[in-house]
Amino acid sequence: MIPYHLYLYDEDFDIFNGKLPPIIESGFGDQLERLREILKNRNLTEIYYGLDSLNWMLKKGGELEFEASIKEVEEKGQAFLSRVKALKYFSEQFDISEQSHFQNAKWSDYFALLALAYILESLHSGNSGVKDLDDFVFTGQYPFKLDWPVECMDAICTSERFLIIENSPSNTTQIMSERGKKGGKRKAAKFANVMKNCITLYSEKYYNRSNREAAKRILKELSIEDLEVFSTDEPENTVERWISRYKKGLI
Repeated sequence: MIPYHLYLYDEDFDIFNGKLPPIIESGFGDQLERLREILKNRNLTEIYYGLDSLNWMLKKGGELEFEASIKEVEEKGQAFLSRVKALKYFSEQFDISEQSHFQNAKWSDYFALLALAYILESLHSGNSGVKDLDDFVFTGQYPFKLDWPVECMDAICTSERFLIIENSPSNTTQIMSERGKKGGKRKAAKFANVMKNCITLYSEKYYNRSNREAAKRILKELSIEDLEVFSTDEPENTVERWISRYKKGLI
């Protein structure tokens, strides 16, 4: 099973007005223009929360994709996997409503955020040392996987398809509202609750510690169930990032 997650990504890039380096623009320029249109009414707090929760969604979606791929291999002899497909599987099983940090979240938002993630990851030079990035291209200081531009396009096209359905006045809208109500209405809002708990612990107990030290102490107080929302081997990085955003007023 592929352990899907977000790689390191550039948090300093101006998401709405920044210009991509030419080598990155050649592969992702069109996708960036299209996702900006979809996310134009979202603020940075929502976008950064969405990226963090997307990380968890990819982990859970990858598990669902793996189960489906076994059947696909049995029937067709092969299965094509990607983070975009993983998020599609997730969208069929989870309810993304009631997220306090991402009001009225829609699947068009999340697939646009996945497209954004591919771009921001490609802008981060630190990904050149990641073990499971074994087929990336070096373009000066920007390493990215060969299939990222294609998957990024798949993500933005999927986002636009969801947007058409979400804005449709027909019965299709009601059908879409039922997505994510399988599996006992499993809630994506759980991720928001864990983030809220971490920030509460920081503000009440560890505000006088460094971000890294506070993150380590906070993780020790979380339940095993809460720890399951973290999709990387270094959850300290996620909690440390939340603390940093909290200090900046982005949480």
